[in-house]
Amino acid sequence: MVKKTTKKEVSKKLPKVKKTSSKTSELSQTKKLKTKKLTTEEKQE
Repeated sequence: MVKKTTKKEVSKKLPKVKKTSSKTSELSQTKKLKTKKLTTEEKQE
């Protein structure tokens, strides 16, 4: 019984973790894009 409840709790927490991880990945992607733009701009100058 205890194992079942913990599993349910974990499954409930999982979607939240997935959402945050996807958000962080998106942030890192935008950061990479920004840095890429900066480097290209520096090269052009």
